[in-house]
Amino acid sequence: MNFIDKKTSVKQAMSILAKNGIQVDDTEASVILEFLYIIAKNYNKHKANQNAPNLKENSNLEKTA
Repeated sequence: MNFIDKKTSVKQAMSILAKNGIQVDDTEASVILEFLYIIAKNYNKHKANQNAPNLKENSNLEKTA
């Protein structure tokens, strides 16, 4: 999955995890970062869907009945 705005490098992730007692290698840190980016992307989609109008409110079915 491609994210244009990746702001955290693998080395930064490894450093942050190490400060919290979690030792990982480059591959594991990369997998963790990809997972977190996917979670963030889906969270933004969910947030956008909450702001979308309800389809039932826009339905023509109620108007014609």
